[in-house]
Amino acid sequence: MLKIFKNILKKEKKEMAVLKYEDIPAFLDSREAKEKEKLRAITEHSMDTISDARNELLKLVEILGRTEKEKTVHPKLEKITQNSLPLFEKSMLTALSRPMPDDPLEFYDAAAECLKGCVKSLTGPGRYIRGVFPDEMKAIRIAIDRIGQEMNSMTRSHTEYRRSMDQAAKTRELYDHLVKAQEEKNNCDVQIPDIESKILGLNDLITQSGDELKQVREGRSPGYYALLEEEKTARMQVNDTEREIRAVFTTLVHVFRKAEKIAAKGHDKMGREISSSVELMTDPIIPGWDTLKPSIERNQPLVMSMIEAGSISLKNKEEKELFGGPGIVIQTLGVLSDRLSDNKARLGRLETNIAVDPANRRLLELEKKEKELKEELEKEKGQFNNLKRHRQDTERKIPDLIEELQGSISALNNEETKLEI
Repeated sequence: MLKIFKNILKKEKKEMAVLKYEDIPAFLDSREAKEKEKLRAITEHSMDTISDARNELLKLVEILGRTEKEKTVHPKLEKITQNSLPLFEKSMLTALSRPMPDDPLEFYDAAAECLKGCVKSLTGPGRYIRGVFPDEMKAIRIAIDRIGQEMNSMTRSHTEYRRSMDQAAKTRELYDHLVKAQEEKNNCDVQIPDIESKILGLNDLITQSGDELKQVREGRSPGYYALLEEEKTARMQVNDTEREIRAVFTTLVHVFRKAEKIAAKGHDKMGREISSSVELMTDPIIPGWDTLKPSIERNQPLVMSMIEAGSISLKNKEEKELFGGPGIVIQTLGVLSDRLSDNKARLGRLETNIAVDPANRRLLELEKKEKELKEELEKEKGQFNNLKRHRQDTERKIPDLIEELQGSISALNNEETKLEI
């Protein structure tokens, strides 16, 4: 008795459907084809009924036209009939002339447009002739209602079909995302070891370059370092002399600009001459003495005459010293320009001697090579980190995609389905 009771309570466990990962595209293609055939089978009767009703309506409209010629109409309705009947016939024939394709989806869309046109004809010009042709219009309305009833029946089937197709499209999209994620992960698995190998190789090259640089630096003669110190001193002397010249320029420009304003009031040419001297002295690059000297010599007499006439007053010690006599400006700048020229020439010779030194050429080559290697190393490290990060993100995403895809396939298959990957 107990055994019988257990057998009654025991439920037969249904085996879970299994779908291999590589079979998903074929499964989706097959499912979509089956759903299309299922839709065709379910709606075939409705499609035939609608086609028959459409043919019947064409005949009814034709009969209505013949009846109008044969039937005697009350004079009050004659004008209405003459105006509305042709419009009704034309509107109905337009709606009914739409081709009805064999494909169930295309048929449904065409039938919907046909029904809409027929209803519009019935509620438009058709309402004016119902009283004149009651029997004919009743037959037309019944045929249109038949189309409407079948369309309602088809709409339910089409709604279910579209739901299935939306589920299939969602499943296919999830499958594509999963394929892409797995491909990206596999690509990372190939690229990461390659980049790791490059990074190790670059580190070795940088170490070798550093060792060679150290050897070249340690192998230089004491005379070379003395040359470097001498070049450093010469550069400082050039900079100091340029600062002295700039200080003199600042004082001269202050006074020359006052003279420029005064000269511009009476003589435009004289104002422009003084302005050209000011431009030379305010240029970022110190002009050559052969260019600056003639310009100052042309304008200094005029400036001195303005100072002597009291038009320009000298404000500080530097201005009074420079304009204390007619030749002081030229003499001061001449001495400084000669010194700058000598210092630059000496600096140039030292730079040339350093540049042609064989050890220095080799050092520059090694430093350039080391810099390029370090830049390449940073680039490879950045790419390596990006790939590692992307691989981790993708790896985390794949299980969720598999779970979501399995759920979508189960919904499409109308039963719980396990993915075999």
